[in-house]
Amino acid sequence: MGQFFYNLSPDTFTPANLQLEPVGYLLAPNNATPQLTGLARRVRAAGLGLLADNGNFTVIGQVRAALSEAAAALHAQVDAVEDRLGRSVRPGELPDRLQADYFELSVRARELARQLAGDGEASLAGQLALDPTYLIGVEDITAACWLALDLERSHTGRRRRDWRRMNTAVARRAAERIDRLPERLRERYYPVACAESYNTAWDAGQVFADHGLTPIAMGFGAFMADANYTDHVFIGRRRIDFPGRLPNRYTRTVLVARGFWDGYRSAAGTTPQGFHFLGLGAPIMLPLVALAADNDTALSFDATSPIKDALRDGVLYVTKPAYLKIRIRKSAGWLASDLRRTWDCPCPFCTAFAEQFPFDYPVGHAWRTAHPDQDPTAADLRPGGALYDAYPLFSEPPSGPRRDAVDHARIGHNHWALETILTAIRESRGHDTLRAHVQAVVAAYTPTTSPPFAEAVTNGLRFATADIESSP
Repeated sequence: MGQFFYNLSPDTFTPANLQLEPVGYLLAPNNATPQLTGLARRVRAAGLGLLADNGNFTVIGQVRAALSEAAAALHAQVDAVEDRLGRSVRPGELPDRLQADYFELSVRARELARQLAGDGEASLAGQLALDPTYLIGVEDITAACWLALDLERSHTGRRRRDWRRMNTAVARRAAERIDRLPERLRERYYPVACAESYNTAWDAGQVFADHGLTPIAMGFGAFMADANYTDHVFIGRRRIDFPGRLPNRYTRTVLVARGFWDGYRSAAGTTPQGFHFLGLGAPIMLPLVALAADNDTALSFDATSPIKDALRDGVLYVTKPAYLKIRIRKSAGWLASDLRRTWDCPCPFCTAFAEQFPFDYPVGHAWRTAHPDQDPTAADLRPGGALYDAYPLFSEPPSGPRRDAVDHARIGHNHWALETILTAIRESRGHDTLRAHVQAVVAAYTPTTSPPFAEAVTNGLRFATADIESSP
């Protein structure tokens, strides 16, 4: 229970990465350059899994780019309404003209999504050409595009049945497709469900169970990219109010996972044999969605975030004292503040990097003594900066061997952290054991973050374990 597919790249398929014993790698045919196609052959030759994505992540990004300006203009009007109300809007509270504009934009997004993605299986031939061991299957990306554009149901006025119809169409096509696949892939074909709430996820679970589908995938990347906040959620017809506005990305992620399992179980009397969380790699969320799911389901995950965080944002994942994402500049300041502190990560990537590029802690401490009230800046970690040689792992060389070494170490470290988290989940067999483990993880996390995120994660634990009526 709990495996992570690495996004295939020269930075993730290395001898050092293979020491982590990954279950496999993910590659979409529209990203399959000659170099990556060659790496995919090496993945298969090594006996590892190759998960062929359907390539729709790129298409969702194209829809978002095309319509983001219009969506932002509408969202600014929602912000004004919520500022006036002093809370999040409820269904039916937007002015009629604004809701009509939102609905019209949702239609435009749906039409563009269908124009670009076709019937959701346009990339199947390219996927099969990669000789995969697993397939991400048919998908209607409409719902993901709506989420990427912040087109919430409370804004568009759309009905729950819209999601049920999309899931029914996808499930029907998937059930027809499976018998025409190579036999070795028929039980490794993951059609993609969609949802935006507990209720729509419950419907999705029921629909996919009614069509006898398992394993199944669902996109969670749009949830985790959502920077908005809300002060309530719905479970069935019951509205649950929060004491303040909490980040959607955490509350919705757990509720959708829980809703899907509840709906699937209500129809099938059992849980899906396998479930893949597309685009979910946030350390704190992995144990929460595992708890919302079921010990008998083979869970798997993928995300580009361990790579993007390491390269673009300068973010490293840690498991102690809690499951956190930490910024390298903040870490540099923390190390500099106390000469007794060291970067003592035991992962093979950090260990090997520190042997080649040792930390010079006294230099960092001397900087802090000279700048007692100053936080490190980006310039401090660039060549010529005061902390460039003090903390090489946190440094930002422009190019060359040291840049390659920094990138490799950070990417490897982040994947190692996720593997550590998933190992702990797998070792917590049985619901009671897993629940105790996740409770401990949440207890360690909440003191380390801001109140809204702490409350959201606490609610996530509550949603993952609460008694919820079976038919919302």
